Amino acid sequence: MLVEIGMQNAHSVSTPMDPGVYPALEIYEDHSLFLALNVNYKHEVGLISYLAISTRPNLEFPGFLLLKNWCPFKRILQYVFVSQHLGLTLFCTDIDINNYAYSSYDNFSSTSRSHTWLLVYLGNNLIHWKLQWQLSVCSSSNEAEYKALYKGGKQTVWFIQILPGMYFSVSSPTLSLLGNNQPLIALAKTPIP
Repeated sequence: MLVEIGMQNAHSVSTPMDPGVYPALEIYEDHSLFLALNVNYKHEVGLISYLAISTRPNLEFPGFLLLKNWCPFKRILQYVFVSQHLGLTLFCTDIDINNYAYSSYDNFSSTSRSHTWLLVYLGNNLIHWKLQWQLSVCSSSNEAEYKALYKGGKQTVWFIQILPGMYFSVSSPTLSLLGNNQPLIALAKTPIP
């Protein structure tokens, strides 16, 4: 991938994205650079998405930004080059399912939409991660978090249903759906009349 766009001798970086920097929407000058290099941008973004989904969850957020922006592309490639030896280690200790749901409320002013992050652990193993824009604009951080917890709950139910097909005994697994917003947790525990 690096050879394909002439970056095999690129300097190394320690993170896939500059900390605290959220790129603006795509810039015409960046787009014209890709055209000048004769790089199939969609193909390259697809490769980064493949890495994020299959083995590199730390590329999920920067790769997600690439769908709207050209700027972080080279930095991600530099990071991939220097971190080729990194990977995920899986070991089986128990079948407890822990699902972490998080939302960033209106983090990008250009869209006013929030993000949902989901992490699913089977025992100590990270087995699923997802980052996505929420489909609608939320009016509060509680609403954004509630949507994230709803998605997390759906994921938890789905994993419970597929575990027997993967030859895991699920007679009484421990299930957790965790969020980080105390008012929202109180709202979720309140029965609806």
